[in-house]
Amino acid sequence: MKEEASISFGRVTRGRGQVFVSVSVTAPDGALASARNGDREGRALPCCLRALGPDEAVAYLPVLECVQTLTVEVRDERGELLASASKRLSPLGARLSSSLNTLRKDERAEAIRNVDQKLGPASLCLQLAAVVEDGDHDVLVGELGYDCFDEATAISPVSVEAFDLSGANVTRVACALSDECDVEGEGGLMRRRQRFSLALTQGVETVAVFARLKEGDRRSDFIVVEPYELGQLRERTRLAQSSVAEVEPAEGPDALTREAELEAQRRSLGEFAQRPTFSIIVPLYKTPRDFLDQMVDSVLAQTYPDLELLLVNASPEDDGLCARVEEIVCSDERVRSVELEDNQGITLNTNAGIRAATGDFLCFLDHDDTIEPDALWCYAREVSLHPETDLLYCDEDHLLDGRLIGPFHKSDWDPILLCAQNYVCHMLCVRRSVVEGLEGLPGREFDGSQDHNMTLLVGERARRVAHVPRVLYHWRMHENSTAGKGVGQKSYALEAERLAVQSHLDRCGIKARADVGGRFEGRCDLRFELPADLSLLVVVQRDKQSSDADALVGQVRRQLELAAVNVDAEVVVLDAGADLVREVARGHAAASHVLVLGPRVTAPPEGEWLPDMIGPLASGMAGCVGARSVFESGLLACAGVLVDGHRRPKRVYPEYPASKMGYYEYNRLPHAASAVGSDCFAVAADDLASHYDATLGDYAVVGLCLSLAEEGRLSMQQNYVSVRVTAGLRTAGASAEESGELACRRELLRRFGFRFVGSDPYYTPDVGEDNLYFGA
Repeated sequence: MKEEASISFGRVTRGRGQVFVSVSVTAPDGALASARNGDREGRALPCCLRALGPDEAVAYLPVLECVQTLTVEVRDERGELLASASKRLSPLGARLSSSLNTLRKDERAEAIRNVDQKLGPASLCLQLAAVVEDGDHDVLVGELGYDCFDEATAISPVSVEAFDLSGANVTRVACALSDECDVEGEGGLMRRRQRFSLALTQGVETVAVFARLKEGDRRSDFIVVEPYELGQLRERTRLAQSSVAEVEPAEGPDALTREAELEAQRRSLGEFAQRPTFSIIVPLYKTPRDFLDQMVDSVLAQTYPDLELLLVNASPEDDGLCARVEEIVCSDERVRSVELEDNQGITLNTNAGIRAATGDFLCFLDHDDTIEPDALWCYAREVSLHPETDLLYCDEDHLLDGRLIGPFHKSDWDPILLCAQNYVCHMLCVRRSVVEGLEGLPGREFDGSQDHNMTLLVGERARRVAHVPRVLYHWRMHENSTAGKGVGQKSYALEAERLAVQSHLDRCGIKARADVGGRFEGRCDLRFELPADLSLLVVVQRDKQSSDADALVGQVRRQLELAAVNVDAEVVVLDAGADLVREVARGHAAASHVLVLGPRVTAPPEGEWLPDMIGPLASGMAGCVGARSVFESGLLACAGVLVDGHRRPKRVYPEYPASKMGYYEYNRLPHAASAVGSDCFAVAADDLASHYDATLGDYAVVGLCLSLAEEGRLSMQQNYVSVRVTAGLRTAGASAEESGELACRRELLRRFGFRFVGSDPYYTPDVGEDNLYFGA
């Protein structure tokens, strides 16, 4: 005889963004009660049920502006329904019931109010970690976790959705960012942790986030996030992600400390193994007097004295400027003037200064900018320590109305990024003998990009390039400067930039065409040529959690068929655990290049991936090329790999909006990287065979890139190409040692430990580690 079960509803009260309903349940041993919630149309809404005692429970649901129907069911161990009851809750009714209970000081109502906080963590715990602004909408990032007693619960699909106050589902896209299930403690208890992202529709102010298991015991949890909380999380995330260019620099040392530092530099000059001389070349043209005086004062205040200041005056008609230049020359023997008959353009004016210079090094300073008093001391120390240095540059900021703002902390020497933008810029300093060895000085066709052209010319020949990671140059912002309005203020500079980069490509034998403003306004875009004898193998890796690999193969093949160039290409599927090198050598030895799509990839690469991924390899510009990987929610999974003193590789820009430019456009432009991600990478077949070691596991691609770096070859983060990825569930043993990750990382450190000392050369050490620029 079937035992009876009954359900009845009691008090209704409201708490913080939630409605609480007491539930009495009478049921036989082994029976389980569950709750669900829906609107008038039967669409699911957030709801949870928590036990208070043997026959008591409380259901709670979000405060919404729609009628909700709460249903509680009791089922036996076989899943057969024993009892079911429903209660209709209107917004007005819930509010009146709650107010009445408060007036009565109802103890039973008070006992269930905010019971979710009183009882401690639910069986499924949900929390919001960040709110990321992505264009016109927000992306919520959160975490959920629950204990698993069996495999079915551990691998159960998880649903995460968002609802607004009307009860409408405002989830644009939901996806996991990471998903792990590990054994914790004794007894085989597992704990699943998933980090997720929810892209919302536009204009959501209050949101209820609802997470539940789709299979198994269907446990669930939800949180209601008020507008002020969304704002706080949004602001906190904005600060963590903000470009350093958007904030003012931190305060430096006080005046006394700074002067003591400068005095110590003056006393240290006798310790320099070499004392190079510097010629600072400043072309003048209609220079405002106050700007001129500030610039000159900053040069003559240098703690390193072995300098000459060359004022190249291209404004002979400006009597006031000429008189002031003469006064400055007479005031200090280190200052000389070069008088021109007329303005010949910035390049030829600069050339006149180069010809007049006598220093070992040539420094280029704009007539309205200033430098720190120890700029030359820092440069001289670098040359003294490394006499083979032929080119130097430093970090810089902007000078606006007497305030220093927007510091630009640069990477070390990056010839790939330099083809997209002149990130070196200031203060460029080159060895004079290298410039004298050029086949003539540049012409006026480079006006507006003369520094970029000089950097490329000398960089090609330099034995060593030194980046001094200190803000030593202050670039003045005003209405007529490039710093004030960007390169568009000087439109002629765009063609000069294109010509400078194209000339560099031609000199280096790189088969590519330089365009300006193609895929990124105001920046150079390299369009690579593919060799006629290219033979490409595309490897689609799969594991037990991969989406349909055969479908992905078909999509890639169709893309190749539609490609503008005729390519001998083959697309194959390999198990992710297979030895990539052995499998390629065994059946595809004729391939000249290999492109690998990892098991997380769900769709073919986006963008002009064939020339962008293979072209840099074929031209010799890079030894390995990697694409960005992006989650369906629009957040980045990886945009390169950072290698620094933290003893483990770190992803760059994790959970950063793929649509944003990043730090000084670093998320949009191609650049060098210590290593690239494994979701989509390309390499020559010969390099795969000699540098890829599958025994490094998840770090095999990092090992490939670091091995290539030992031969002086670059890895390229190709940000014009993206792949869509999903986060598969990772199951592991009780520790990283059991999963093999720790052993692989130790082997990586054993081989390339010297790379994990100090800061990554392609990412500035001057940005705080809490900034998403640094990765995780």
